Amino acid sequence: MKQLFAKDVMRTDVIVVSDTLNVSDLARFLLDKNISGAPVTDKNNNFVGVVSTKDITRFETERAPEINSDIPHDFYVKSYQNINNEDKHHVFSPASMDSRKVRDIMTPMMFRVNVDAKISEVAALMVHGQIHRLLVVEKNVIVGIITSMDLVKLLEIPNEPQQQS
Repeated sequence: MKQLFAKDVMRTDVIVVSDTLNVSDLARFLLDKNISGAPVTDKNNNFVGVVSTKDITRFETERAPEINSDIPHDFYVKSYQNINNEDKHHVFSPASMDSRKVRDIMTPMMFRVNVDAKISEVAALMVHGQIHRLLVVEKNVIVGIITSMDLVKLLEIPNEPQQQS
């Protein structure tokens, strides 16, 4: 099997979001583009971080009441059922996302690999860093992106014909 490098797998159409975008617009944007996250740029188009659906969820759940693991699961289910509808929507509410900006919830660091990085190195960095997207650079210029789904696609095995019995 041929040795693959980041430049062989990367996508050059890097979709970015502005750090000034509000979180509710970010959620719509990610859904519209069918992606789970994107690099973030500032007003000067400098890359300043990365944001994902996980960041949106974390932002909303951090505002929710703390769950105590010593209490049986049924307690939370029954308690949630007894909360009135207004309070339920406060726990995870798109309306609360309007006042926050991407810069408030993003991860202010980005992982990068060189275009000549081996795919095995890319995969190891993603696994050990627990990340789902890496920017690909050449001479300190971002030229592409690799996501965990791009790596999964490499594992795709062609369908073999079914044997007839």
